[in-house]
Amino acid sequence: MDVLFDNLEKSTIRKQKLEKHYSDELGYKIKILSDAPYMEEMLEMYCGELDKYSFKIPLIGEKVKGKIVGENSKFILVDINYKDNIYIEKKGRELDVLKSLELEEDQDIELLITNIDEDTYEIRGSVASILVQNARKTIELGLLEETAFDGFIKEFNPAGYFVQLQIGQTKIDSFMPKTLAGINKLPEPESIVGQTLKVMIENKTKEGFIVSRKKYLKTLIKEQIELLEHNTVYTGFVTGTTDFGIFVELEEGIEGLVHVSEISEEKVENPTDFAKVGEKVSAVIINIIKRERKIGLSIKALNDVSEKAELQRFLADQQPATSNFGELLKEELDQKKGYES
Repeated sequence: MDVLFDNLEKSTIRKQKLEKHYSDELGYKIKILSDAPYMEEMLEMYCGELDKYSFKIPLIGEKVKGKIVGENSKFILVDINYKDNIYIEKKGRELDVLKSLELEEDQDIELLITNIDEDTYEIRGSVASILVQNARKTIELGLLEETAFDGFIKEFNPAGYFVQLQIGQTKIDSFMPKTLAGINKLPEPESIVGQTLKVMIENKTKEGFIVSRKKYLKTLIKEQIELLEHNTVYTGFVTGTTDFGIFVELEEGIEGLVHVSEISEEKVENPTDFAKVGEKVSAVIINIIKRERKIGLSIKALNDVSEKAELQRFLADQQPATSNFGELLKEELDQKKGYES
């Protein structure tokens, strides 16, 4: 703890010796700030009443609470029961945060000590820094609890995306590798730039946070599979081809396989000749294994589904008959009874 004496002489070797002497005697460091010539007598008198004549100097990085007591064109002044006010400079991100909080005089506020001048002991503080600190703690907790955050995709480069996480009123920069932008490789990587998407925290490094949209999408797969219906046509993008079929992404995170035998009525030697990665195709769901998250698709079944749909539309368009067989028979019997009578 530093103890400041307001009315003590500053400078000279003697002052330094006195500082060391009383620091050793008291057990904590003191700093003499005054130019008063009677510093020795003052020290002897004040050392018996330290609580009355001393101040605790906050540490850089320390959180403190205080009350707004005023402002000028450059600073907001905060009283934390120290010998002088704490100065919050109104510029850059700090100014943006101060405006968003709509602070008023006499309002209680929490801030982070960011700088202490060694000569004047003028102390600078920051509200934005403490919000950033709190936001980072929220993100770190989100990594443990697998929480989803809103991420604004700012920019794309060959390695991935610069993503801005929105934590309350605070924006935290992060990075998303290209391989974590989706369950599968995006056909058009730059298409998500400018969008706000749900992401989850993949990792924390010295450089910052790594986020993943892929991790978030995987949490939705079970719910999305429950919504799929058999014998229904879906349209998606080809994500890959193999000798045994074509993989199609129906929804983000939901991928199905068109087996080579379900591509066409005719024999298909090479699925790659039928569809290319990124191409849009339609297929019918013919099988769903929810436990294994496997979806069987068929392109050749599109004709069957189309024919059934046509038949249903045709039947729906037909006018219902005015009389069924039972009604006609009843009418005929009634007529006979009329003749017999």
